[in-house]
Amino acid sequence: MNARILGLAAFAVCLAVPAVAAVALSDA
Repeated sequence: MNARILGLAAFAVCLAVPAVAAVALSDA
């Protein structure tokens, strides 16, 4: 797997996880 793709995926996950958690907590 390309290191750039892996790094971009990790960056996207780091951005998505807090956003999803915030939405889940605000809706709950």
